[in-house]
Amino acid sequence: MDRFQSCFLAIGWVVHAFVNCFLLVLYIGSVRLRGDYLKTMFVAVAKDGNNLTIPIAFGMAFENNVVSSTWFLMRLKECLGEGKEVAFISNMYDVIGSCVDIVFTDSYHGYTCTSVHKYLCTRVGSERSMETLLWITLKSYTKPTFKQNFSRLH
Repeated sequence: MDRFQSCFLAIGWVVHAFVNCFLLVLYIGSVRLRGDYLKTMFVAVAKDGNNLTIPIAFGMAFENNVVSSTWFLMRLKECLGEGKEVAFISNMYDVIGSCVDIVFTDSYHGYTCTSVHKYLCTRVGSERSMETLLWITLKSYTKPTFKQNFSRLH
């Protein structure tokens, strides 16, 4: 039908700057698009020293499934190069987040505080005192503080 099924875009100098000058932490996610042609856009961004968002790569695919997510992450891995230990932060409910472990086997994969909060609210409920304690726990800067606050959540 003379239409592409998928598209990947990464600007070389941005990827080079990310690999050589940034803390290797990527925020990844996917967004469902409306329209006749494409259904999903994948995004990989980083934060610089001023806490500004820097786009690293974009991808578009027909469906938001494991195959499309794996395809995007494989293209991203080609851009970043082999042997890079990148940490990934994603939304807990994202299909792409579950595919990170498949493609980047040596990398760390975590979740955002907001996604953990939403997950716990659906499981436990939304009690105000519990919610406050949860945010204090998620924003802890040291392991002992985190462990102490986390034990109070039980």
